[in-house]
Amino acid sequence: MYSMTGFGYASRTYDPYKINVEVKSLNSKFSDIRIKAPAELSMLEMDIRQITLEKLLRGKVEIQLTMEGQNLDSNISEIDERVFANYYYQIHRLADELNFEPKNILASIIQLPGVVKLMEFKVDQQMESTILEAVEEALDALMQHRKTEGHALAQALIDSIREIIYRQEKIAGAEKERMVIVKERLQQALEQHIPPEKMDNGRFEQELIYYLDKMDIHEEMVRLKQHCEYFLSELQNCDIIKGKKLSFITQEMGREINTLGSKANHAEIQRWVVEMKNELDKIKEQLANVL
Repeated sequence: MYSMTGFGYASRTYDPYKINVEVKSLNSKFSDIRIKAPAELSMLEMDIRQITLEKLLRGKVEIQLTMEGQNLDSNISEIDERVFANYYYQIHRLADELNFEPKNILASIIQLPGVVKLMEFKVDQQMESTILEAVEEALDALMQHRKTEGHALAQALIDSIREIIYRQEKIAGAEKERMVIVKERLQQALEQHIPPEKMDNGRFEQELIYYLDKMDIHEEMVRLKQHCEYFLSELQNCDIIKGKKLSFITQEMGREINTLGSKANHAEIQRWVVEMKNELDKIKEQLANVL
């Protein structure tokens, strides 16, 4: 099992540059990839996006790619003064119009698109391969992080499923007693309203059978057990993506548990049903982060 959250880092050297790649991912129902890189590397964005989709499959992903100069007498980057000045004057004009104080704006302007450029920078085929290799290594590191977190998630899910199974066994043990109590209550209610000489025992037995059949929870118990077993088997399979399927199984488990609660009419069983719902909520929270 894989989590959707993770972090990966890699670096490569392509003399005189050092290429750094950081990748972060968070949970998301879909694929949302955001790439932060120098403008000079914009031609690689489609390739980086495709590699990321193939390796990470889904999640909210942020990729940051930076370049550093090594063994250089001067910095490999320069500030585009014209672009910087345009941002600066626009911010001050807006500050005057909207009546706010533009504090600490220099560091923010440096981060804006087009302000910092790499000097005499050309991407040849070998550099492109080096950059993409660094991206792949960072993505692989992130997937390893996801896998480590996924093991912990899987154990938490197994523990919750076992708690549900344990309480279901408790309910099964109390089922015979529950049906006896239900039958006695019906008998007492009938005797309070109908004199014994007017009671139609044949009709009473028919109505009793019908009512007990409506109160029967055998089918719900069987289906809930099947859903729990299916959930555990899906945890063990080799599929990388399993969060959505497990969420669907969880929904089916919830339906059976809710029906058990509505039919129970037994204080102890109601308590166990509440505890099962609590475990089911834990499962849903965990599954929101499963790939």
